[in-house]
Amino acid sequence: MSLCTFGNSKYLNEFGGQIELLSPKSSYEINIKELNKKDEKESSIIKINCNYMNFNLENIPPFILIENYFIRISKDEGLIIVIIKNKNIQNNKQNILYCHENNTDIGEKIPFLIDLSIQFKSTIVSFDYSGFGKSTGKKNKNKLISNSNLIIKTLLNNFKISCENLIVIGREIGAISALNICNRYYVKCLILLCPVFMDMIDKKIMNNIETHTFLIQGKVCNPFYNYQKISNFCQLIKNESEWSCKLNSFDKILEIKRAKFIHKIRNFLNTINNKSNKSSICISRNESDITLPFSGMDQKNESEIDLNCTYSNIDKNFKNNKNIVIFSDEEED
Repeated sequence: MSLCTFGNSKYLNEFGGQIELLSPKSSYEINIKELNKKDEKESSIIKINCNYMNFNLENIPPFILIENYFIRISKDEGLIIVIIKNKNIQNNKQNILYCHENNTDIGEKIPFLIDLSIQFKSTIVSFDYSGFGKSTGKKNKNKLISNSNLIIKTLLNNFKISCENLIVIGREIGAISALNICNRYYVKCLILLCPVFMDMIDKKIMNNIETHTFLIQGKVCNPFYNYQKISNFCQLIKNESEWSCKLNSFDKILEIKRAKFIHKIRNFLNTINNKSNKSSICISRNESDITLPFSGMDQKNESEIDLNCTYSNIDKNFKNNKNIVIFSDEEED
């Protein structure tokens, strides 16, 4: 099975127009000398140091450890990978691979990735596609596929991460990388966040995916995104569930309904872990929002991390907390 050739897919007009790949100026720096210390044949994976310019590392909780690696593809191309480890969950083997969205890099996603590690008690792995951040090489849509092939092989072979303990999350353009991985490997589960570029995926690919899948999106229709058609297409996956809320973007979901977002995913993961129904995973669309008594992002204890501070504040400095707006069940599907 293979992915459709981009631009020639019959699904292009169903889901909206073309979206240009955008990579902003890198939000982090690396030491090029570190990459030149080893010969290309000597090592294809090099541990490196990253300087995250837009984020104060002093605000990171003391139980969080950040590691960076350079994965060499060729003389002129390589990928930057970040691994976020949570020292408080040494006995938990759960890992999350996060394939990020367009117009960003891993430096900008560090606060979000740390929060994923805390909220879902997992080791987090993410990477910059070719041409994004400090990953070298030219960016194009087909690299979303080839890069993900390299990353999953590296995780399995070099970092000894098993598929049965791997959760794959793909946001926007990252959904293509995530779907490609789940077409080739049976991982623990797949989470799609407002996926785009779905025209690159053949219906046979969707039918072939047996991994339990959870689609999260806002109810928005524009020339680039039709949530209803995305929903219908994702239902081709055998074990697919969905949460669509009345917000026009995933950024709004994180800003306004972060608590519900976390609860929905926790509920999904708990259902899989309990193996209560292997053939179908159903997420209640009428689940009430719950406020948990966590105190603040500046606390040292993992259990004290605030579930209710917004991602916009987390992105600023991890310390400014603001209660989210809680919607009643009557206000959303």
